[in-house]
Amino acid sequence: MLKMTNIMLGEETEVKLSQIPLANVTISDRIEDMSKYILAQVVADLISSPAKFSLQVDETTDVSNLSQLAVLVSYVKDDVINEDLLFCKPLTTTTKAAEVKKPVDNFFKDNRLSCVFAVRVELALFLQEQQHCHADCFKNYEFILILVHLADIFAALNHLNHKMQGGGFNIIEAAENLKAFQNKLP
Repeated sequence: MLKMTNIMLGEETEVKLSQIPLANVTISDRIEDMSKYILAQVVADLISSPAKFSLQVDETTDVSNLSQLAVLVSYVKDDVINEDLLFCKPLTTTTKAAEVKKPVDNFFKDNRLSCVFAVRVELALFLQEQQHCHADCFKNYEFILILVHLADIFAALNHLNHKMQGGGFNIIEAAENLKAFQNKLP
């Protein structure tokens, strides 16, 4: 590549280009960082969207004959409907509905998008119809973020509760689960 640069652009450009670190790890890290930033921006846009969003889930087969799950999202931002690729993951088992639903659910859990968040518009309308004193809270962006965070905490507590119920569970395992949960809290 450097020889081609020398031929096309000259020796000075070749020297400058040779000083840029282009290791596979460096490039991979930069791509990974950009990907995380874009995903965080899309998730933030979903949370702040004044309307519901819609998902399009598509299973496709790539050139190496592997099943891939592509999830696209449509949402409103600044009065414009945006469409973005939410994620694309390989389907390692089957393409049945349960196997397709699992990565979508995991994505929502990992990115703090919950059922309460999904129905926030309906909750706001209901509270307004009932003339509830907290109806205007749903117009506040910070309130919505706190609500989503609380919904995630309650979902985690509910998961912990279900995990600790049933037979074959002793006090040592319960204490370990509680300690692990506490360590995950900010």
